[in-house]
Amino acid sequence: MKKRNVAVMVFAGLCMLALSGCGGKNAASTTGKEEGKKFKVGVLILADPSTARGHAMFLAQDTIAEAAGIELVRVQLGGYDDESFVTAYESMISQGVDAAVVFTLSETVLPILKDLFEEKNVKFFLFNRKVSSKKMEDMLFTSPLCIGNDHTNEVENAYNMVKYLKDTYGIKNMAAIGLTKGDINGDYRDSGIEKACADFGIKLLTTTRGIITTEDITKSVDGIIASYPELDSIFIVGGVITNGALAGVNQALVNHNLSSKVVIGMVDISTGMVEYMDKGPLKLVAGGNLLCDYIFSLVLTANALYGTPLSDFPILNVNMFWITSGEDAANYDKYVEGTVSPYSAEDYRTTMFKWMNPGVTFDSVQKIAKDFSIASVMERNRDKF
Repeated sequence: MKKRNVAVMVFAGLCMLALSGCGGKNAASTTGKEEGKKFKVGVLILADPSTARGHAMFLAQDTIAEAAGIELVRVQLGGYDDESFVTAYESMISQGVDAAVVFTLSETVLPILKDLFEEKNVKFFLFNRKVSSKKMEDMLFTSPLCIGNDHTNEVENAYNMVKYLKDTYGIKNMAAIGLTKGDINGDYRDSGIEKACADFGIKLLTTTRGIITTEDITKSVDGIIASYPELDSIFIVGGVITNGALAGVNQALVNHNLSSKVVIGMVDISTGMVEYMDKGPLKLVAGGNLLCDYIFSLVLTANALYGTPLSDFPILNVNMFWITSGEDAANYDKYVEGTVSPYSAEDYRTTMFKWMNPGVTFDSVQKIAKDFSIASVMERNRDKF
């Protein structure tokens, strides 16, 4: 392997890998595959499987693997620094994976990862991230080993969240708890928030970045409240800060008797949603797209592995689940991140795997992704609870 100076990678934060297709842009072929040998698809462990979220991710991945007849190779991330991520990917490659689904917070590391996969002839699929420039797209997506991309429209989603809070609760003065600058999705969300505030006459009072712990966030919001008594809304941008931020913001509002006067909007699923929505200031959560990303990136990967890619280079859009009440939050917990996979193995075989059903197309899978919602999961799986 060529030596690389990982110290120059400006790669911030949480990165995960859920391996994807051995297929390239051209139709991947099973030619040369040993009889009875499964394709290996590696997954970077993102969440502890003993938690509801981790269990839901493992369950969804395992169901796809069962349906497709692929083998998952899961690797534990040793830390959030650049070298730990590279080490995790190298570990997957050393275990003979055929493909990798690649997620990054910063896109600066993507050229380095591309070189790594190309050097070892491993296919890769970029998921949960829209790259920020045509230059980056050209660098990544023209690689014969890059087999696709999926992402949420983060700008549009954040914009619509602010609009909802304005239309429903009449907010006028907002503060944002943001991710570290350079997080791809965080920067897109910031852009959507800023545009919505400008369009709807909302004053964006301040944005606080890069704090994670509940205690530090409580202190930060205490300071915001002291500086801006007109505050009536807080937007939690999400990512690795979500759990700490929700608890921390809520505590600060309780400390200042503002729980009934300041509303919270938040990206990404957090613990405590039912309680905070039924009895507290949390009014809107948009999240769960990471589970969607895992599902549909692995679907596209499996199709590529078996020589039936759904397009020359599929770029699929996934939605976030919108949660606006305690009932929504409870249904999300029970049905989406519950004890049953949102889709069954038979669902995948009949509606998402082209080598099993020639009628499957990119458009038909894109429609399934677009229609993926709490209501659709409840309708499919209600009789299983």
